[in-house]
Amino acid sequence: MNETVRLVVSPDECFGVYSFDIPGVDDWELVSRDADTGVEVYTFTMPYQDVTVNVELRETTMYTIFYKAASTVTSVLYRFSTGEAGFTMNADAQADGTACWGGQMRGVVGKTSFQISFKVDDGNWEDQDCVVVDDLTSFSGMSNGSAVLVAGDENAFIAAFMWGYYYTDSNGDLQLRDDLGTRYYFVTCGLVSRRLSSNRNCVGKHRR
Repeated sequence: MNETVRLVVSPDECFGVYSFDIPGVDDWELVSRDADTGVEVYTFTMPYQDVTVNVELRETTMYTIFYKAASTVTSVLYRFSTGEAGFTMNADAQADGTACWGGQMRGVVGKTSFQISFKVDDGNWEDQDCVVVDDLTSFSGMSNGSAVLVAGDENAFIAAFMWGYYYTDSNGDLQLRDDLGTRYYFVTCGLVSRRLSSNRNCVGKHRR
């Protein structure tokens, strides 16, 4: 008794922890969350009595994160507020016409907010309670240093536009020169999009 207990919750694929509670235990803590697998690790001090652990699992979906920096910055990282490594946000995001930074995360369906940490340039991690919205059609704008999440973004896709032209080579065959430039657009919800600088920035390890 009175020992620290480490509890690992490992949901099946496409499921995650919606709620967690240990009635009668006040010191339980979420210490880590894996953004890829949804595995969460909790600790608590075992009291001098039996305990019941209540965990509710729900299906997950993709959320798109928009963050508006308070000043001109060169980089923004984000993560769940549980100590995991940060992911790089993409510049040139647009949230209903508001210039901001963008990224994606997988989380459980039905949440009205998530606690996300942001790190601007070489500053400290700062936690925010980020509100979840269904779309941006009634979006009223973002204040500096704030963030918002768009829910249910399973149908996001990447469109590539390549510049080039056809020409006839010395053998009389028609050839395509397609190395004159490419731009990638990440399209979400049919309402928002952002231009990316290269293909490798389109997909992060947390996207499926």
